Amino acid sequence: MKKILILSLILTGCFGCSSESPNVVKKVVLLKQSGLAKSFSLIDSSYNDTTVENSVVNFKGDIISFFDPHVNGDFYSASIYNLNEQKPLMKGIRFPYTLNHNNILYNFGLVNGDIYLWKSLNGLSWSLINNGLPVLKRNLDPTSIYYQIWNVGVDIDKNGVWHLLVESDKYSANQDGVGLAYSYATMNNDVIDFNTNITNHHVIKNAGNPYIKALDQGLLIIHGQINDPNEFFGGNNYWYITASTFDFTTWKTNKDFLMGYENIHICDPHLVETSDNKTIISFSYNQITTYLMESELSLQELYLILKE
Repeated sequence: MKKILILSLILTGCFGCSSESPNVVKKVVLLKQSGLAKSFSLIDSSYNDTTVENSVVNFKGDIISFFDPHVNGDFYSASIYNLNEQKPLMKGIRFPYTLNHNNILYNFGLVNGDIYLWKSLNGLSWSLINNGLPVLKRNLDPTSIYYQIWNVGVDIDKNGVWHLLVESDKYSANQDGVGLAYSYATMNNDVIDFNTNITNHHVIKNAGNPYIKALDQGLLIIHGQINDPNEFFGGNNYWYITASTFDFTTWKTNKDFLMGYENIHICDPHLVETSDNKTIISFSYNQITTYLMESELSLQELYLILKE
């Protein structure tokens, strides 16, 4: 591994409260960044205190957050430039993951243990697709790595193939066997099935809460990592963020990209490119709130450097 440089930041700002609130609370954010992660710097944001899973999506000239503000299955949206105007959209969907494909929004979410899929043309009204059936079903065998499934990450490549990573584990009380499993599929008339091509093993071990970007050369994955401490943090079963790539042949984790802090969960990353080729990353802090950071690097540049 290349020598890793660590930048330790103490970030302050108004997070989890309205900028117009008379009782503004300044929060201290402890975060260490290494390698390419050091290219990201804080953007002021004010999500609800309990926002954890958050997708940031470039849609019709705006960067929209789709998130669960209460960690209870509520599904909301708001422009990242006006987070005070939050719109309720749906209920009963855990671990939402939203993406834009050809100006159509798709949202994956967990309902009763299985993954379902919705779509929207405007980001406000949503329809359950795939004939109302799960696109990925859990396996009721407690020894299966699909016995418990949580977050998914999905993107579509230039050939129309949908690539999915899912955080999963066999029966376990503390996710000691958690990892990311992989599947791919194609969609026809709003019908898609990821159950056919699922791997029987984790392609990235000790990993979860993935973000995926499909590029010509392969997949860029920014994801959480747990039960896998490094020399800086990650002990005591705390999540941190790292990066992996898949060139359609080999999966590779590159820990020259690290974001985390001792005894604090730093996880649930989601990234989006802006119109000027900058990259915004959203991540959850200690599983109690969400922050945004920005980099001058594009997703393509991130992939090429991480693939080296």
